[in-house]
Amino acid sequence: MLLVPYDPSWPQRFEEFATSIRAVGAEEWIIEHIGSTAIPGMSAKPVIDLAVRLETGEQFGDRSSALEEAGWRIGSGVARIR
Repeated sequence: MLLVPYDPSWPQRFEEFATSIRAVGAEEWIIEHIGSTAIPGMSAKPVIDLAVRLETGEQFGDRSSALEEAGWRIGSGVARIR
């Protein structure tokens, strides 16, 4: 596992990812920066983790096509940017 020193650009990268997700028509989704990159000053794996909270009864798959068109790769309920 590769840990790197805290990078002050991580919060901005998270915001870019969150904006990309909201742009597919998911403005109402609550998107949170989680994991070690969300903690200022902490060494971390250089991977931005985020959590998306859906409305009760809403399925992530309902927007899978739009997310894939925006460059996200969907698999097993997990989305990764290409």
